[in-house]
Amino acid sequence: MVNSPAVEHASRLSLAQAGLKIEDIDLFDFYSCFPSMVQLIRNAMKINEDDPRPFTITGGMAFSGGPWNNYSLHPVITAVDLIRKNPSLKIMQVANGGYNTKLSVGIYGKTPPQKQWSTDEFLEMQKEILKEELPKPVEKAEGTLTIEAYTIIYKREGTPEYGVVLGSLENGSRTLALLKEETITLLNLSQQELVGREFNVYHDVETGYNYLKIKD
Repeated sequence: MVNSPAVEHASRLSLAQAGLKIEDIDLFDFYSCFPSMVQLIRNAMKINEDDPRPFTITGGMAFSGGPWNNYSLHPVITAVDLIRKNPSLKIMQVANGGYNTKLSVGIYGKTPPQKQWSTDEFLEMQKEILKEELPKPVEKAEGTLTIEAYTIIYKREGTPEYGVVLGSLENGSRTLALLKEETITLLNLSQQELVGREFNVYHDVETGYNYLKIKD
């Protein structure tokens, strides 16, 4: 949930076809519907948090004014304009199609790549990704859960109401669970980063939901 094989493989093959390394890229534009998407792309491409290169050339999706279904065209046009002004620039754009498993990677510059562009390697990459086994979903969970993603729902007055958690169990399977209001308040969880934290999870027969509780 904090990484993307699609970004990892697509960026690697794009750089290889362009005859470049990630260090050769001067500017980036990462799809930025949410901060988590930028972090996910950066993690998948193994770019350090303190990397001085900017991750947007437009100001980002929320600030540049690009519409949802057309934002990714804006950095392409911006990249062309920047390269015309400075022909030495090499710019990488990562565009997202609504899911972090559906995206495209483009590398723009003045100099044509030495290797002719081809879709063959990408088709082979897709076959390899589809062979990967996905975690099995568990409806009624018991045991220890490691949080992979979560959100906390707030009441109108601004206090936590409950949390929704996606996490993995000890056997590698995946499940959904809820955090009760009293658990969030007691542990002050709304002020902490929960990804990677372990909790006990149990299934409540009456409500039909899985719940997290403080780990013994």
